[in-house]
Order: sequence, then structure tokens, then C-alpha cells
Amino acid sequence: CAQLEKGIFALVSPVAGASYETIVSYSNTFQMPFVHPSYSHRSRLRNQSFGLSLKPRYLPAVLEVIKHYKWESVIYLYDNEEGLIKLQNLFSLLHDETFTFQLRAVKHIRSGEEGYLFLRDLEQSDKDSKKYVILECEADVARELITSHVRNIYIERRNFHFFLISLIMDDFWGAKISEFGAVNVTGFRILNRGSAVYRSFMNQWSKLNSSSWPGAGKRQMSVNAALTFDGTMVILKTFERMLRRNPAVFRKNFRRGEVYNNNNTRGIDCKDEVKYWEHGNTIINYLKGTEIEGLTGKLVFDSEGNRKNFSIEVVQTTVNSEAARIAEWSNYTGLKLVPPHYRRIQQNTTDYENKTYIVTSILEEPFLMLKESEDGVTYHGNDRYEGYCKDLADLITNQLKIRYYLKLVNDSKYGGTDTNSPQGWNGMVGELIRHRSKIAVYSRMWEFMNSRPHVFVDSYKEGIRRVRESRGKYAFLMESTQNDYINEKKPCDTMKVGRNLDAKGFGVATPLRSALRVPLNLAVLAFTENGDLTKLENKWWHDRSECKSMDTKESSQSSLTLYNVAGCFYILVAGLVLAMLVAFIEFVWRAKQEAKRNKISLYESMSNSITAAIVGQAVVTTQRRLYSL
Repeated sequence: CAQLEKGIFALVSPVAGASYETIVSYSNTFQMPFVHPSYSHRSRLRNQSFGLSLKPRYLPAVLEVIKHYKWESVIYLYDNEEGLIKLQNLFSLLHDETFTFQLRAVKHIRSGEEGYLFLRDLEQSDKDSKKYVILECEADVARELITSHVRNIYIERRNFHFFLISLIMDDFWGAKISEFGAVNVTGFRILNRGSAVYRSFMNQWSKLNSSSWPGAGKRQMSVNAALTFDGTMVILKTFERMLRRNPAVFRKNFRRGEVYNNNNTRGIDCKDEVKYWEHGNTIINYLKGTEIEGLTGKLVFDSEGNRKNFSIEVVQTTVNSEAARIAEWSNYTGLKLVPPHYRRIQQNTTDYENKTYIVTSILEEPFLMLKESEDGVTYHGNDRYEGYCKDLADLITNQLKIRYYLKLVNDSKYGGTDTNSPQGWNGMVGELIRHRSKIAVYSRMWEFMNSRPHVFVDSYKEGIRRVRESRGKYAFLMESTQNDYINEKKPCDTMKVGRNLDAKGFGVATPLRSALRVPLNLAVLAFTENGDLTKLENKWWHDRSECKSMDTKESSQSSLTLYNVAGCFYILVAGLVLAMLVAFIEFVWRAKQEAKRNKISLYESMSNSITAAIVGQAVVTTQRRLYSL
């Protein structure tokens, strides 16, 4: 109302939600043109004849992307009051569609941390399924959520795909946060970076002083800022058209620097009797008929003040790559796929590249072992060692273009609390804290039991020895990868029983605030994606197995001999003999009863029974009596 009383020709405001509805109501009441860079899903069926929306209605594009990925179940997270309305409108587009999807979970979040904790709980309850997360939130919330996700969830569990349905991919996305290169993210981009208008504006924008022009001095800007700029340009173009057509159109509205309405009142008084803005209807019609090329593409409006003939880009980030365009969506042509051109993220390597780092570890098969000398060859440096950790260190250092020196821990311990140590830790952890090493490679050992201390052992070797000497009366809980390795080694007399108790990961430890932390995460994730870690696992666990079935003698545990199954045949023969004996006794007993009844000999009765069984007919014996005369 304060702005209306001052006297204005049109209103530009970036508000949304309930405030948006209020301004739309005032705009319609006083016929004041209202240009806004956003739109409300609430007012979809509402008359907003004096409103001009700069943000396109692209909700059908969201549905087409979901169809493209063939997602049948999604997780929906939102941070604003219109999130559920947007979801409802999305489902309303499905009434004529053969495709549909289900909501696995819907959650209103107030921060990115809250969203991350919610997804973490879902991951704990179901670690194996793919999770497709739709985010309807602001850019800062999405940044916080995704960075927390990348930094806190195991790399091998990165089974999430995020879909950002707000136009936030242009908002400095991935410019400084390398974690975005470690997860799949799909979203929309509306800024037309290839246009001459955009390049010309950015050249001027990047040269401005940020103290006088907040946000300036960079070659980037937010979508809302770009839409506001486009809205301003639409208004300027509209008034140019109006003045070109009638230079005196506003002459009677200006008096001593004030704007009068209907040549009567200064501005518009909201509290007095409703008086329309006399040029409101003309201005909004000119606004709807204005066409310009802006930062967000070509701006053309329909009779309701909504954008038409627009297009938006569908972009996706993959592991270690910047956002690449994978499709383009238009309200006329729909979704059109384009060949993506992924460009690898250029890491800032000035802090770690071309340096030599000390990598510390412990000798333990198959992770790190001393290489056996062949033909009298003496190995030096890192070539003295072999194993999974050695190969992994080679992969990482080649990826990051750094050098390393492999060093064994002085006290041969993994690292635990030590009251005699100045820093309170010994082993690999202690060397990290004391900065004697830059990286530590380790494997987790076992879950300690809280009862029966006599079953504890001091090392893997002692536990394995007790298993082999106990003849099946002792079970040893150990880390699964080490378990699999021992089971593949001679004398091949151990086995893994049951499933894993839980999931633990391998770690590459670095000192706090190390410049290597993020590059290491991305490198290991890249090895997971391209299969290098699987190749290393096969090399050191399966390909070197000593328990393969090479011949009959070595495969006695996997094939059954007659000696192994002789007991089954003994039982079968004994049962058969017993059955024949019982049948013979029953046959004699019945024959004896038949002989008494027919008053014949036992032999004749047995003979008749056998004949009847063979011929299939009963033999009738005639009783003959001898009388004495």
C-alpha cells in the first residue's frame, strides 16, 4: 500500500507463498500490473489477469524426467509450504498417463542437515536398494544436504540419485564444492549461457564493484536475480513500445514530480474507496505482448501472463564430472535427449600435486606383504612390498599425480590409546597425530566380545590356530575380507559360517584438514565406478586361491567318493534283508494256517501259494479220505 500511495506504474516483487497470494489480490483489485520472477502453485485456477509470471511452468518436465529414468519409487523432500501442493499437481498430471510411480517417503525438512539425517536412517534400514530422492528446496539447503551425504556415507554405499526440481542448478552449483563430483545429481538449468545477451551482461556484471552491487564481480548469478533482471527489461521494453505509439500517454499523470491517478488523486489509497489504476489494463496488455531475449532465454507470454515457447536444459552431474546437458525440454516438443559431453572436474592440485607423501601401514596378508626375491633380485623402495594396499596406493597416487614412500609402522600396531605416548595414541593413529606420516591404510579387525575373556586372542594368527586345533569346537570372529582370504589358503580346512554380522569399511586416514582428503574420496569413488577395486579384490583373493578343485585328490571336499556314501548302502542292504526275513516268516505262518484249514501238508500249502502268486489263480486242493473196509 505504501508503494501504491507513492504512485507507481507497475509492481515488481519476488515474493512467494502466502505473500504472493496477497499481492495478487491487491493487483487484481486495483488493476495494478504485477511482474514476479516466480509463480505460485496455489493460484493455478485463480484469476490473475494483472499478473505476469517470469518463471516458466515446467512441472510436466519433472514427470518426463522421472519417466525417462524409469523410477518406480521416489523419496520426496521439501522445505517450503508449497512443496506438497507441487507434489499434488505433479500427480494430477498422471491421470491420463500409463506410467506411474510411488512415494517411498515424504518429508518436510527445515535444513539440509535434517534431510541428511532422514536419508541416513533410510539407508540404515535398507542398504541394498537404489534410492531416488526428489528435492524441492532452496540451493543452500540442497548444498548442505548433498555435501553431508557425500562426506558421511560409505563410498561403496553411494546408491542415491538426487533430482533437484527447483531451478537451482544455476546458483553457483559445484563452483567451489568438490563433493558434488562424487554423487549423481540431476536438475534443470534455465540460464541461456550461449546467448549474446548473457555474455554481454556477464562481461559488465563481472567488472562491477561488489560493495556497491551485491553479488557482482563474478561471472555467475542466481536464477531469481536473472529472472528479476529479465522482468525489469520486459517493463522497459513495454514502456518504450507504449511511448513510441503515444508519446503523451502519461503526460497528464505527472505533476510537480508526483504521479496522479485519473487526474484526481496522488497515487492509489488502499484504505479509501477502490480506484483502479487508469493505465493498468493498457500496461498489462502491452506487457503480455512484449517479446525480448533475456538471460533466461526468449520471453514470450500468453493471455494469462504465463511464459510460453520456452525451453529448459536437463543437466546431470556424474562421478568426478561437471554438470552436463543430457536433454532439453520445451512446452511444445517435450523432452528431447541430447548426447552428453561430460567434462572432468578440474581439481585444485596446487596444494598436493608433485609432492612426496609418507604412507604408513602394517605387514598383513593380503593387504601388505614383503615381496619374495626372485633369481637373486634385490628390491628397493616401494618395490619391496606387494599386496592390496600397495596396489591401491599406486592407483591413488597415479590418479592424483603425487609420489609416495611406503613405511612400516615402528611399533607394528594399528593404533590405540597409550598412556606412555605424549599424544595418547600409538601405532598408525599415533604417527598420524605426530605428523610422522600423511596417510595410513588399515583394515578393521574384530568385534570384541564382552564375556568369557579366555576366548580372546591377541592376533589373527592365534585365532586361526585355535580354530584348526579345536576340531570344530571353537569359532573365531574376524573381519570378513581376512576370513575370505584365509579360507582360500592351504591347508583349506577353514570355512566361513553364516552371514556377516555388520558392514565395516576400509579407510585411508589423513591428518585433520589435509588437502588430500577430498581428492582421495573422489579417486576411490572413481575406482569403484570403473571396476578397479573389483579387479584388485579378484587379484589378491580369488585369482591366487590355493583351494581350487584342480584334481580328484585336491577336490575330495567338493566331490563324494564311495567311501563317503558307503554307510547309506549298508543301511539299505540291512533294511532289505530284514524286510525279506519278515516277509518269509509271514509267508510260512499264513501257509501253515491254510494247511490246517484245508487239512493238507505244509509243503502243499506253500506250493499252492507260490503257484497262485505266479499264475494268478487260486489252486483248489481236493481233500481225499481213505476209508477202511
